Amino acid sequence: AWEVGDLYQTVLLEGVKEPAPGSRVVIAMDDTSLPKTGTKIPQARYCHNPLAPKFLEKPIMWGIRMLHAALIVPNYVGHRPLAVSVGFEPVPAAAKPKAKKGEEVTEAEWASYEGRKKELSLTTKAVNMIKGIRKTMDGDGDSTRKLLIVADGSFTNGSVVRHLPHDTDLIGRFRKDAKLYAPLGTKDGKRIYGDQIPTPLQYRTDDDIPEQEAYLHYGGKLRSIRFKDVPGVYWKQGTKGRLMRMLIVLPIPYQVPGRSKRGYNQEAYLLTTDLTSPAGELVQAYLDRWQIEVLHRDLKNGI
Repeated sequence: AWEVGDLYQTVLLEGVKEPAPGSRVVIAMDDTSLPKTGTKIPQARYCHNPLAPKFLEKPIMWGIRMLHAALIVPNYVGHRPLAVSVGFEPVPAAAKPKAKKGEEVTEAEWASYEGRKKELSLTTKAVNMIKGIRKTMDGDGDSTRKLLIVADGSFTNGSVVRHLPHDTDLIGRFRKDAKLYAPLGTKDGKRIYGDQIPTPLQYRTDDDIPEQEAYLHYGGKLRSIRFKDVPGVYWKQGTKGRLMRMLIVLPIPYQVPGRSKRGYNQEAYLLTTDLTSPAGELVQAYLDRWQIEVLHRDLKNGI
């Protein structure tokens, strides 16, 4: 007997040798949908379609939702960093209980359905995949090597943050209008939340918050990236009682082809559990996360 996920262990163990020994291992994580046409294909269901036209009320597609993890190999000499798959698993939907003719669905069946739905959720699958990657590294003698998970807003929540294994941090996007709280100045029983502080959007537009600048690899070459670093924040509705660090990547200017004016990319609001590493390293890891989107295209179009 063997598990499909075990096939990626050799790829992971070879890939972590590419960066400098002892350096941080960066794993990009995202979900994607494989388009299907057959109605009898196991695990196929209606999924979100990010490439659907904007005017559609429900941008959906028929396919299989997949959870994807990719190792980021930061080889910036002559090309962009490389993303290599180290995990690829389906995220099926739990079957809703159906009552037989003349009967009703029992409470036990509903309870079983709720438990099954939680077990098959995207966050639960992500936590299990992260723990599997950490276990593989520990078994190869890298138990003290740092692991950084770079993800989008789907994974920046308390369900993932609370269950991160040892020596593992997460950095991901979150809402620009999130309600943030400062740490409590003096301990007061079980309270941990202090006063409410400005939203991420207000922090970005506040000129009193100093900007930092670093030359980071983005778009195939070194570019000047501006960002703000706000340490020690709580997001009560999102990451719950875990003390986080907020990074705000400011809009990056670019030249619009055929026009004299410059355009600007959207800003990014990030939360991370890493409270000590240099902000430039964390922002670089977030910029490298885009390579998993490129890998999605290669997997769907070429394989």
